[in-house]
Amino acid sequence: VENICLENNSTINIGFENLLEVWNKKRSINQTKSIIYDILDKMSNDQKISIDNTAVANCVRYIDAHFCDPKVDIETVCDVAFISVSSLQRAFAKYFGMSPKQYLIQLRMNRALELLTENKLSVKEISFVCGFTDEKYFSRAFKKRYGCSPSQLKNNMIT
Repeated sequence: VENICLENNSTINIGFENLLEVWNKKRSINQTKSIIYDILDKMSNDQKISIDNTAVANCVRYIDAHFCDPKVDIETVCDVAFISVSSLQRAFAKYFGMSPKQYLIQLRMNRALELLTENKLSVKEISFVCGFTDEKYFSRAFKKRYGCSPSQLKNNMIT
């Protein structure tokens, strides 16, 4: 990390410190994976943020800061950054290889995985904390992404 020149270097350093702390205390594979994915996601996003389009960069920053808010949708993000939805979708396809909505869901899923591995909240609470308004949709999307339901993962963490 010290040799990587990224805009978000301190956040990535904190991520690595958190990773080390979690591994030393809990030796939790799932939580460790979640943190590693989050670090890689931040590094990837940071390199792609060196976009010449500041409106798109502002959109990404806004999504990163507010992704757990269930009221955040692509139209809101575009309004904040004064960019059209179609322009944002084209830019995301070009720089990230996914739609803005997929990016938002990816952030929410990563956070949900992290919270599930901490095992402090119920699946329903986690779905709402991560910005999902429908617990059933969250569970289906989680299973599609990670191959097991949130409850299965949570139960595996207990045993």
